[in-house]
Order: sequence, then C-alpha cells, then structure tokens
Amino acid sequence: MAVVPISQQALIKSKAQLQQALKQRDWQRVKEIEQQLNRHLLAATQDRHRDTLTLVNELKDILNLYALLTQTCRDQVTAIAADSGWRQG
Repeated sequence: MAVVPISQQALIKSKAQLQQALKQRDWQRVKEIEQQLNRHLLAATQDRHRDTLTLVNELKDILNLYALLTQTCRDQVTAIAADSGWRQG
C-alpha cells in the first residue's frame, strides 16, 4: 500500500468537502472550497513525492465533480427561469 502525501490528502479532503457543499447547494461554500481545492491541486501536482496514479484518479474524480457542478448550475438556472416565466427565444 502506497503512502499518500499530505498534499494529496488535502486535495482528497477538499474534493469531499466540495461534493458535500454541492449536494447541499451551498453556493458560498462551493466558492470557498473551490478556491481551496485549486490551491491543494497546485500543491499536489508540484509535490515531488506525489503518487502519480492516485493523483490521476483524483483528477478524474474532480473533473467528474465539476461536470456535476456545471449540470447542477444549468438545472438551477432553468428552474429559476421557468419559475419567473422567462422563455428563451
């Protein structure tokens, strides 16, 4: 079993926090965690002790999380537009 560097552990923790904030639709928290996630991502990619395979898998998970975030935002915009009676022409 490989030892995961602290930089990657921080990345994993931030990813989980972003998932939770997205699930709760806490947009202010999403913004805060997203900024934190970016810092942790930079640190993890620059860590000379990084576990490359683990990092690649985390990056895939993060990309999937951003896809979900994007879709959630689109869905919310659509719902708000429908509630307000706005129609796209």
